[in-house]
Amino acid sequence: MVLRGVLWMSLAALLYSSAAGAVRWLSPDYNALELNFFRNVVALIVLVPLVMREGLASLRTQRIGAHTTRMLFSWVGNMALFFALARMPIAD
Repeated sequence: MVLRGVLWMSLAALLYSSAAGAVRWLSPDYNALELNFFRNVVALIVLVPLVMREGLASLRTQRIGAHTTRMLFSWVGNMALFFALARMPIAD
């Protein structure tokens, strides 16, 4: 069980750093808003099969306000991260 958690965390770290590298690489051609849009499209592609398997009822919540607030903070955080990655100097 611990090994499975280590593998999931390693995969998450790999994907997170790959996304940061992709943002850095694509930032001369696209702004942070466009990059955030494409990130969300990829997330949608990943999540659609899960929702199709579990059904829309798996998305039902009693805390829509809390989820909306969390989504807004997440979006602002991603925009700030992508903006910073695009402008951060790379060490020589």
